[in-house]
Amino acid sequence: KSDFFHILNGGPIILLLTLLAGVKNPLYHIHGTLYWNTNWKKVIFKSIWQITRLFRTTFVGVSKYNTAIFHNDVIPVSPRTISNGLETRQFLAKRHRRKSLQKIGYIGRLAEGKNINLVIDLFDELADKDLALELHIAGSGPAEVSIKEFAAAARNADRIHFHGHIHDVAGFYASIDLFLFLSAYESFGNVIAEAILTGLPVLTSDVPVFNEIHEEASNFCLGDPTSFENIRLKLHSKLQNFEELADKAFEQSEVVKSRFDIEQHIKAIKEIYENH
Repeated sequence: KSDFFHILNGGPIILLLTLLAGVKNPLYHIHGTLYWNTNWKKVIFKSIWQITRLFRTTFVGVSKYNTAIFHNDVIPVSPRTISNGLETRQFLAKRHRRKSLQKIGYIGRLAEGKNINLVIDLFDELADKDLALELHIAGSGPAEVSIKEFAAAARNADRIHFHGHIHDVAGFYASIDLFLFLSAYESFGNVIAEAILTGLPVLTSDVPVFNEIHEEASNFCLGDPTSFENIRLKLHSKLQNFEELADKAFEQSEVVKSRFDIEQHIKAIKEIYENH
């Protein structure tokens, strides 16, 4: 018999079954921002979420953005925000200040909403003028085949390298000089925080959650990823002084460590357990 029940993003059906089974006041950990992809699923799932309100549940989200989406779009509860905890040591061990731009990188799921084709287009334009520039893409996912086909048609396809799933993530961050992450949506974005811990400059789309990771988000934001021209102009502007961008990223690594270290995360979760 358990005295405490912690559900990690199980969905409304799992939560309702847990409550109907007699579990009192479970802790539900929200990790996403997308809860349905069709109108009929919205009707069904939102109805089930509403039924769960007849019971007591404690909700926790991984970001203010993530919890706001849940409150506004799913059910009007007020989850507590506890940022994802990161094991920072492996990334801090690879921390160094970038001096010049030779390798652009992306790491994460190869999925439609990550806008990796946009990263390839931006690289292609930069690579036309810099014959030594390379693009390195790590990860796998449902859009992998189409992304590789898109990359193969690029003007500088011979300098685009796919690494697949990698085990030494910190080593990958350390091997590149700039990370382009232009996702259309994101619940948190662990890879952003991990990359900054190594001192890596990360330029992102304007997804609100990135403001919670970057202390000076405006220095690293390229804007709305649906506007290629706007993204392109901002990228060129920021790269005019790459060393300054690299210095700001290096300074941010200590800030990220203090905010997302796993010990802080465990401490916050433990506090909920003790006061539940």
